[in-house]
Amino acid sequence: MAPAHAGAPFTSSNKSANYLCVNTWRPGQEDISYHLGGKTRTRDRFELGEWTEGIAGGPVLMHAAVSFECEFTNAVDEATQRILVGRVVDIRQNAKQATLLYRMRRHLSG
Repeated sequence: MAPAHAGAPFTSSNKSANYLCVNTWRPGQEDISYHLGGKTRTRDRFELGEWTEGIAGGPVLMHAAVSFECEFTNAVDEATQRILVGRVVDIRQNAKQATLLYRMRRHLSG
């Protein structure tokens, strides 16, 4: 499951809109996190970071802590969030296990 703000445009550069990728950030990737989480125009979203094409054709962050490529199965709206549900079809794991957390409007290293 991946939450997204319900008012945000849900666009995809995937070959098929039936897939999504959840990338888990590592410490040092705060700039990418802010860039993607802000009001960046869709066409400029993937300017920062190194991206590769996943098995479903969508963008996968090459140096993420973990990337989960998923086949989209459902979306549930709750309050201001849209929860995207998918079946995992591929996992890419980085040897560096540290993750970047976001809590109370700031990043923390986990």
